[in-house]
This record gives sequence, C-alpha cells and structure tokens, in this order.
Amino acid sequence: MFLTELKRRNVFRIAAAYTGVSWLLVHVGTVLRESFEPLHKAMPTVIGTLLAVSPLALLSAWFFELTPEGFRLTRRVALAQSIREATARKLELITIAVLALAVLAMLLDRRESHR
Repeated sequence: MFLTELKRRNVFRIAAAYTGVSWLLVHVGTVLRESFEPLHKAMPTVIGTLLAVSPLALLSAWFFELTPEGFRLTRRVALAQSIREATARKLELITIAVLALAVLAMLLDRRESHR
C-alpha cells in the first residue's frame, strides 16, 4: 500500500530525476575542476548540498503535486483534477534526457583521457 502511494505521488520518478541531475552536476564539476581552481575547493560543498537537499526533494514529491495552477498540497487536489500522469511522463523525459547527457559526458571524458 505504501509503495503504491509512493508510486502514485511520483516519489520514485522524482528520486530518479534528482539522482540523475545530481550525478551529472557532480560529473561535470569534477571534469571542470581540473581547469577551474575555485571549483576544486567548492566540490565538497556542492556534493554536501546535493545530499542534504535530496530528502527535501522527496518530501516535496510526497506532500505536493504539480497542477496547472502551480504546486498544491496533494490532499487538496481532487483525483479527477490531478495531472499526475502528465507530470510522470515529463519526469520520465527529464530523467531520460539527463541520462543521455550523462552517457555523453562519460563518453567525452573517456575520449579525452585516451588522447
């Protein structure tokens, strides 16, 4: 029952999208820090912030729903007015795009390291 509710509220999709975006940011930051010294010192802060904010992202997915009027408390959105399925599709597209960018970043990084 609880897992069904997590799925219905798109918590798993938010977790996947957040993880993908976070990983991509850390990967890009790691690649760029070699040529940009201030970023080298900031990376632990960036990683710590991403880890600290992740529970907030999951709690937001649980308590709030994206509607055409903006974010509203889930309990105040009638099931008939819910656009959860459309939001789920958008989150899936975001996750796929981020994963594609992550694969591209890894391939470019690997290509550069072989030169």
